[in-house]
Amino acid sequence: MPLHYRSVFDVRKDDASAIAKRRFRAWMEPKGDGELDLSAGRRSLGDGMQLTVAEGTGTLRLRIAGSGWPLRWTTTLTVHGSWFWLEEEYEVGSTDAEPPKLRPPGLVREILRVTPGHDGMAMLTDEPQLVTEAGLDVLIDVLCDTERQVPVVVVSQHPRHAQAAWAETAREVTSNLAGLAAVYLLDGGATDRFDHVPAFEDHKVYGGGVRTYLPGVDPASAGDATRHRVLPSSVILDSPGRAKWLLTSLPWRQAQSRPLPEPLQRIDTGGFGGVDQGAIRALLQERPATPVASSRESELEERITHLETALSQVAQRSDELREATERRRQAEERAGAADERAENEILDHDATRTELDQSLDQVRWLQSELVNAGLIERAYAPVPEDQRTPQLLSIAELRHHTGRLQRVSLDVDWMVAARLDDSFKAATWAAKAWRALRALDDYAEARANGEFHRDFRAYCVEPPPGRMGISGNVVAVNESDDTRANRRFAAARLFRVPAEVHPDGAVYMWAHIKLDSTGRTAPRIHFYDDTSGPTNRIHVGYIGPHLPNKQT
Repeated sequence: MPLHYRSVFDVRKDDASAIAKRRFRAWMEPKGDGELDLSAGRRSLGDGMQLTVAEGTGTLRLRIAGSGWPLRWTTTLTVHGSWFWLEEEYEVGSTDAEPPKLRPPGLVREILRVTPGHDGMAMLTDEPQLVTEAGLDVLIDVLCDTERQVPVVVVSQHPRHAQAAWAETAREVTSNLAGLAAVYLLDGGATDRFDHVPAFEDHKVYGGGVRTYLPGVDPASAGDATRHRVLPSSVILDSPGRAKWLLTSLPWRQAQSRPLPEPLQRIDTGGFGGVDQGAIRALLQERPATPVASSRESELEERITHLETALSQVAQRSDELREATERRRQAEERAGAADERAENEILDHDATRTELDQSLDQVRWLQSELVNAGLIERAYAPVPEDQRTPQLLSIAELRHHTGRLQRVSLDVDWMVAARLDDSFKAATWAAKAWRALRALDDYAEARANGEFHRDFRAYCVEPPPGRMGISGNVVAVNESDDTRANRRFAAARLFRVPAEVHPDGAVYMWAHIKLDSTGRTAPRIHFYDDTSGPTNRIHVGYIGPHLPNKQT
């Protein structure tokens, strides 16, 4: 069955198996009648459910399987020492049936309600943990903990919402992270202080925003900040359901492919077979609790029944091992793809760093020239507010700054554009999008003033002095013949423009800017150059994931 949910944590308690049994009963007993029998073996329950229990020294496995139509599901809780390993799998038996939503099984809430889970210094709980100003140092240690494997989700206090009301909002949008991430809620004092911690200048979160900190936080690296996705408070307030999904999807995917801790790896690769064999021996050597017919036939029949049960457990364990091997193969493939993406990211960052170094060298040289010319105040004058690059953490924030563009008109579907915020690269794409829009604005101005007479790509190859540009390699002034000739592909590139640009009120926007060239999303900006037309403007009709073509 496909793996749907996985949670792994250490409760750091000696009575972990006893806790597991109590919480499993509390979770299951409302579904049936009477106290649940959790002795070793397999038994049928009501509503087509089947319970399997295997137990050995220091290890317990509880599995409940449901055979409802059209969705078959299995929930498995394994306890080894003080480690809890909970998985939920499902199989859809009809093409019309929808897979289950990203909602943790109730069992994990039952467990975390009575005992927190531990992952390094991070604590997994069933609701957000409040952090005060005095406790902020501990949270920073959690973020920087090198032993941590799970994401840490930090919710900052909203400046215009009461703490209790915002805490309820935080509880709702993070409710599907139980067992997947450690969730912390900053109060007002902690939020203000975190905003002023110098070491976290690039990694902070404020204004009601929510930040997901992946393992391996490096506050000293500005480039590392882009790994840790920020969800602005505007998205939470405008669309709580979508915000909840955005916060849940990344930790959910990561939990499924994250390697198991070493104590559990032995179980996943067959070490649990010893426990199963112990259960089998117990079943084969078990004597009836009360006297039964003494005839050899009756005794043989009972032994056969026990043996069939044991063999069934062996067969099931074999199936589990095959499924685990397949999951590991898939995880290795995903890891290989991730390595390739990471290599491309490194190359991209290297190019950006080189460009930044060149820009800083030029600024320092120009400042020295101004100083030598006696214009010291001009050399170190602050950049005017309307010329500063905004610090964008998401594509959604881009919308609030487009009013600064003088010769670029945007008529885009911002809901589509906001899909880019699902990626941990959202902040990088937002910064590239703003620079591209500024370059289009300067290009249109240069055309209007007679400073430049060719197309935008030629402009980017060699921008006029003092004008903003971007790499000409990311600019395409046309689409391929295959794309233009395909009716469906062409229709996807037809966007609205003013009637004075075209009487139909729409034009094909073949020209585009590549915000990224790798991955399935590969976002694009599509625009129409009317700098030589009636409006003397650039019209942007699309910001979002790559539009359909033969490759997509």
